Amino acid sequence: MRLVVGARAPTNYTLLWDTPFTYKRDFIGLQQVCRFWCNVVIQTPSLWNNFKDGVPSIQWCRFRHVSVSLSIFVMSDPNIVGFLWSPTSRIERLHWDQLGIGDVERYSKYTAPRLCNLFLRAQHHTGWREYTLFGAHTVALRRLALHCFHTLPKNNFANLRHLELAHGSGFDPDPVLHWLAASPLIENLVLWQTIY
Repeated sequence: MRLVVGARAPTNYTLLWDTPFTYKRDFIGLQQVCRFWCNVVIQTPSLWNNFKDGVPSIQWCRFRHVSVSLSIFVMSDPNIVGFLWSPTSRIERLHWDQLGIGDVERYSKYTAPRLCNLFLRAQHHTGWREYTLFGAHTVALRRLALHCFHTLPKNNFANLRHLELAHGSGFDPDPVLHWLAASPLIENLVLWQTIY
């Protein structure tokens, strides 16, 4: 296991969840060039599987290519996740910035059977109670990054390989040790600007 501990992120730090999102407006314009390019864009699922909130084509994307896994980057509109989430979720990567406790409580009832990369950044450190992520059904989760949390989820992550805790405060070390004991496959543990 590789352990990285520090007061701040290393200068060559690469985020565990790095996956660029697609600007759908570029593909909408490309579809308008001619019928050939319209068909190419529509029939290429990899163009439509990752997106950021606020994209006008999101409703159209939801029904297109229903078997393709999705990568979602939520920066300001948590309703986009609710719009796309279902009990048989296609979400494979979720990057959720400025997450509130209400968002966690609202989406904790959904399972995430295909979710393998999860990054969550809390809005603030106060007001968090115990919580469980995605009904404790995160069997495919390999990478987890939690920023600005002061309590950890009650989940057991048996297949977790990468865990990052950053900007946390007031962590009880017992849940972290419990996670490590319950996650024998962990290869990377990153702790920075985290206070116990």
